[in-house]
Amino acid sequence: MIKKTCMLCGTPFEPCGRQRCCPACRDRVIQSYQHARQKAPRKKQEKCLICGKPMTHHNAYYTCSQACRDIFRSITTAFRQKQVREKMKRNRVRKNPHLDVPHIEKRAKKQPAMYQLDQNIAAAKKLGISYGVYMVRKAGML
Repeated sequence: MIKKTCMLCGTPFEPCGRQRCCPACRDRVIQSYQHARQKAPRKKQEKCLICGKPMTHHNAYYTCSQACRDIFRSITTAFRQKQVREKMKRNRVRKNPHLDVPHIEKRAKKQPAMYQLDQNIAAAKKLGISYGVYMVRKAGML
Protein backbone atom coordinates (compact mmCIF):
# COMPACT_ATOMS: atom_id res chain seq x y z
CA MET A 1 0.00 0.00 0.00
CA ILE A 2 1.02 3.59 -0.50
CA LYS A 3 1.83 5.43 2.70
CA LYS A 4 1.14 9.11 3.19
CA THR A 5 2.27 11.43 5.93
CA CYS A 6 -0.38 13.08 8.05
CA MET A 7 -0.72 16.81 7.38
CA LEU A 8 -1.32 17.50 11.06
CA CYS A 9 1.05 15.31 13.05
CA GLY A 10 3.49 14.08 10.37
CA THR A 11 3.16 10.35 11.09
CA PRO A 12 2.94 7.92 8.16
CA PHE A 13 -0.40 6.17 7.62
CA GLU A 14 -2.21 4.11 4.99
CA PRO A 15 -4.88 6.32 3.40
CA CYS A 16 -8.34 5.16 2.52
CA GLY A 17 -9.33 7.14 -0.57
CA ARG A 18 -8.13 10.75 -0.53
CA GLN A 19 -7.47 11.06 3.18
CA ARG A 20 -5.05 13.76 4.20
CA CYS A 21 -4.84 12.98 7.91
CA CYS A 22 -4.28 9.88 9.99
CA PRO A 23 -7.30 8.36 11.77
CA ALA A 24 -6.13 9.61 15.17
CA CYS A 25 -5.94 13.24 14.02
CA ARG A 26 -9.22 12.92 12.13
CA ASP A 27 -10.96 11.60 15.25
CA ARG A 28 -9.41 14.37 17.36
CA VAL A 29 -10.65 17.08 14.97
CA ILE A 30 -14.14 15.56 14.75
CA GLN A 31 -14.40 15.25 18.56
CA SER A 32 -13.28 18.85 19.09
CA TYR A 33 -15.72 19.97 16.38
CA GLN A 34 -18.59 18.10 18.05
CA HIS A 35 -17.64 19.50 21.45
CA ALA A 36 -17.50 23.05 20.08
CA ARG A 37 -20.89 22.65 18.36
CA GLN A 38 -22.56 21.24 21.47
CA LYS A 39 -21.03 23.75 23.85
CA ALA A 40 -21.79 26.91 21.87
CA PRO A 41 -23.01 26.45 18.27
CA ARG A 42 -22.45 30.04 17.14
CA LYS A 43 -19.55 31.07 19.37
CA LYS A 44 -16.16 31.65 17.76
CA GLN A 45 -13.33 29.46 19.04
CA GLU A 46 -10.26 30.89 20.74
CA LYS A 47 -7.90 28.38 19.10
CA CYS A 48 -7.87 26.79 15.66
CA LEU A 49 -9.24 23.23 15.70
CA ILE A 50 -6.58 22.08 13.23
CA CYS A 51 -3.27 23.63 14.30
CA GLY A 52 -4.07 25.11 17.73
CA LYS A 53 -2.95 28.67 16.87
CA PRO A 54 -4.94 31.58 18.29
CA MET A 55 -7.74 32.78 16.04
CA THR A 56 -6.90 35.99 14.18
CA HIS A 57 -9.77 36.28 11.68
CA HIS A 58 -12.95 37.98 12.75
CA ASN A 59 -15.21 35.92 10.48
CA ALA A 60 -13.85 32.40 11.13
CA TYR A 61 -15.50 30.05 13.61
CA TYR A 62 -13.22 27.00 13.72
CA THR A 63 -10.00 27.61 11.77
CA CYS A 64 -7.30 30.28 11.61
CA SER A 65 -6.38 30.24 7.90
CA GLN A 66 -7.50 29.06 4.47
CA ALA A 67 -5.08 26.10 4.60
CA CYS A 68 -6.52 24.97 7.94
CA ARG A 69 -10.04 25.53 6.61
CA ASP A 70 -9.36 23.25 3.63
CA ILE A 71 -8.10 20.49 5.92
CA PHE A 72 -11.04 21.02 8.28
CA ARG A 73 -13.54 20.73 5.42
CA SER A 74 -11.92 17.60 4.05
CA ILE A 75 -12.14 15.98 7.49
CA THR A 76 -15.64 17.08 8.50
CA THR A 77 -17.50 16.87 5.18
CA ALA A 78 -18.08 13.12 5.30
CA PHE A 79 -18.94 13.35 9.01
CA ARG A 80 -21.57 16.06 8.41
CA GLN A 81 -23.04 14.23 5.42
CA LYS A 82 -23.43 11.11 7.55
CA GLN A 83 -25.18 13.15 10.27
CA VAL A 84 -27.60 14.66 7.73
CA ARG A 85 -28.44 11.24 6.27
CA GLU A 86 -29.15 9.84 9.74
CA LYS A 87 -31.30 12.84 10.64
CA MET A 88 -33.31 12.51 7.42
CA LYS A 89 -33.80 8.82 8.09
CA ARG A 90 -35.05 9.50 11.63
CA ASN A 91 -37.43 12.22 10.41
CA ARG A 92 -38.77 9.99 7.63
CA VAL A 93 -39.64 7.25 10.12
CA ARG A 94 -41.04 9.74 12.64
CA LYS A 95 -43.30 11.44 10.07
CA ASN A 96 -44.42 8.17 8.48
CA PRO A 97 -44.58 5.48 11.17
CA HIS A 98 -46.57 3.25 8.81
CA LEU A 99 -43.58 2.84 6.45
CA ASP A 100 -42.89 -0.57 8.00
CA VAL A 101 -46.48 -1.74 7.34
CA PRO A 102 -46.52 -3.88 4.16
CA HIS A 103 -50.02 -2.89 2.97
CA ILE A 104 -51.37 0.63 3.22
CA GLU A 105 -55.07 1.15 2.67
CA LYS A 106 -56.08 3.96 0.37
CA ARG A 107 -58.18 6.72 1.80
CA ALA A 108 -61.74 7.02 0.58
CA LYS A 109 -62.19 9.91 -1.83
CA LYS A 110 -64.15 12.84 -0.52
CA GLN A 111 -67.40 13.54 -2.28
CA PRO A 112 -67.18 16.93 -3.97
CA ALA A 113 -69.36 19.64 -2.51
CA MET A 114 -72.63 19.91 -4.40
CA TYR A 115 -73.34 23.34 -5.72
CA GLN A 116 -76.83 24.69 -6.37
CA LEU A 117 -76.63 23.77 -10.06
CA ASP A 118 -75.64 20.19 -9.22
CA GLN A 119 -78.47 19.93 -6.70
CA ASN A 120 -81.01 21.17 -9.27
CA ILE A 121 -79.76 18.70 -11.90
CA ALA A 122 -79.96 15.84 -9.41
CA ALA A 123 -83.50 16.84 -8.38
CA ALA A 124 -84.61 17.02 -12.04
CA LYS A 125 -83.21 13.55 -12.74
CA LYS A 126 -84.96 12.22 -9.66
CA LEU A 127 -88.30 13.52 -10.98
CA GLY A 128 -87.53 12.17 -14.47
CA ILE A 129 -87.74 15.53 -16.25
CA SER A 130 -85.21 17.74 -17.96
CA TYR A 131 -83.32 20.44 -16.12
CA GLY A 132 -85.03 23.21 -18.12
CA VAL A 133 -88.54 21.97 -17.33
CA TYR A 134 -87.56 21.55 -13.67
CA MET A 135 -86.31 25.15 -13.46
CA VAL A 136 -89.48 26.49 -15.11
CA ARG A 137 -91.65 24.59 -12.62
CA LYS A 138 -89.47 25.71 -9.74
CA ALA A 139 -89.79 29.35 -10.82
CA GLY A 140 -93.59 28.91 -10.98
CA MET A 141 -93.92 29.88 -14.63
CA LEU A 142 -95.63 26.67 -15.65
